[in-house]
Amino acid sequence: MATLGLRLSPIIAAAAMALSSLSVVTNSGRLRRWHTSPLPTAEAVPVEPRVESAADRTEPEAANRPHRGGGPGVRHAP
Repeated sequence: MATLGLRLSPIIAAAAMALSSLSVVTNSGRLRRWHTSPLPTAEAVPVEPRVESAADRTEPEAANRPHRGGGPGVRHAP
């Protein structure tokens, strides 16, 4: 703030720091007392595993993309 030409009284700065510390300590105590509520139990659902391989994946957009040409070192605008 000194670069903008604004000056802050040291007493006000000390009070702001004290309030900040008080806020941190208060919130720490609140978090210490906070407990999560237990989640409801869920039924087990049978799941069959599914395996994919690279041959299963296809990129139809890549086949339709036009070739830009050029060789190594040729750069194109995005």
